[in-house]
Amino acid sequence: RNRVILVTRPDTQAGELVRDIERRGGTAVVVPMITIGPPPSWKECDEAIGRLADYDALLFTSVNAVESFFGRAILIGVPQERFSSLRTIAVGEKTAAAIALFGAQVAGIPDHYSGGALITLLGGSYAGKRMLLPRGNIARPDLADALQGTGALVETVCVYVTGKPDGLAAESLVRRVLAGEFDVVTFASPSAAANFASLFSV
Repeated sequence: RNRVILVTRPDTQAGELVRDIERRGGTAVVVPMITIGPPPSWKECDEAIGRLADYDALLFTSVNAVESFFGRAILIGVPQERFSSLRTIAVGEKTAAAIALFGAQVAGIPDHYSGGALITLLGGSYAGKRMLLPRGNIARPDLADALQGTGALVETVCVYVTGKPDGLAAESLVRRVLAGEFDVVTFASPSAAANFASLFSV
């Protein structure tokens, strides 16, 4: 109550947190610390979409990956009805909910977000199986490496690019932070935290 809270998520993803803050009597100020855009080329993704029947499972580690991948599939003419036959795995509840909006079936969600938890969930059932992992340009290779270590055949495709915020918005934010305008700063991703910290680096 009566606290001003900085929300660093993109505008399109900040709504739920903003509503929760305001419901509890706080004031939410949204200044995105990351931008989400399309990859430099859709070629690899389009080729993977054309071979959907070849994959035993699709693995999603973020809502951004879900929306970018399925959005692209629809854009190039894949009927949404086809998604219902895809076996998908989500790393969390929100990612699973995003998948469900496109009509795909979620086969499983690990107890917590980690490569180890995902491996435990999959067990040995995907040894020799082909898995498609749509992800962002700065995603770490740990998960794909861990899956390949169990014998799975993992193909990764970049479906979105994470960038830094607009320069003018960043300069304005620095002034507001230094003036003590915010009581709390929230981060929902390592990229947002790193970009925020970089504004104050000497």
